[in-house]
Amino acid sequence: MYTETLSNYFVHDLKNFSDAARFCLVELNILLFAIEVCEENGQRRLAINPDRTSQYYRIAKRTRGFFLAGSSEEAS
Repeated sequence: MYTETLSNYFVHDLKNFSDAARFCLVELNILLFAIEVCEENGQRRLAINPDRTSQYYRIAKRTRGFFLAGSSEEAS
């Protein structure tokens, strides 16, 4: 398991967890299974496989992704 801050590509082009997870699996061969988001009050929260009804479904700046990958290089 690895964590990495998601790039601006995830924020501006993919925009939501489902698209990001699909991209990671199909294009990068890694599994994105959760994100850590920073709320307005600065508190961090973990969202595991958030769906469309979750307030954390949209990917924002400074979001960290949690990945299952063969190496840290694959996850970065």
